[in-house]
Amino acid sequence: MGATVRTATIDWPSVVSEIYGAGVMKKAIARKVGIAPSTLGILSSGLTAEPPYSVGVRLLRLRDRIAAMKEDQ
Repeated sequence: MGATVRTATIDWPSVVSEIYGAGVMKKAIARKVGIAPSTLGILSSGLTAEPPYSVGVRLLRLRDRIAAMKEDQ
């Protein structure tokens, strides 16, 4: 059998917390990334380890846009 390659995963609850901490309401976060608020709640609670790829990409882009806006202020 081949060796298993493990890579570090992203701490999705922290990503959601960063966005929420910047003042974006959870319903707005869910709407912006195209998921139901309940799905975001499950992800932010840690009950789901990994979101679908497209959702993860949108969450990271939203977090990066918010961080860039904070830097510009």
